[in-house]
Amino acid sequence: MQSTRNQVYLSRLCFYRPLKKVGYSMGQVVVKYKVTMDQPENEMPDYEGIAGLIDNLPEVQMVEIKPLAFGMMFIEVQAVLGEGEGIVDGFEDKIRSLNPLVSQIETLEMGRL
Repeated sequence: MQSTRNQVYLSRLCFYRPLKKVGYSMGQVVVKYKVTMDQPENEMPDYEGIAGLIDNLPEVQMVEIKPLAFGMMFIEVQAVLGEGEGIVDGFEDKIRSLNPLVSQIETLEMGRL
């Protein structure tokens, strides 16, 4: 792990702001997710609004909206979670519960802090 004043690098994961304090007594893992949305027929989902909701979760360190294909977008999320049974699944359920348009959450990378 390499650290500068405002960025923390962990393999290919990069945090663009200081890490939020997370009160876990066990080890911590960094997880990068790809969140895709259902596409309504006549309109685009509110990616910025949903990304803002995700960014308000205390575990989330970074949120970015990125292009996928044919005008579709996805939301990339990096979060610091505690190690333990069911914690990652619980976090994914939190993201799904924020908006009914969230269709799929895919884990891209995972590493220990």
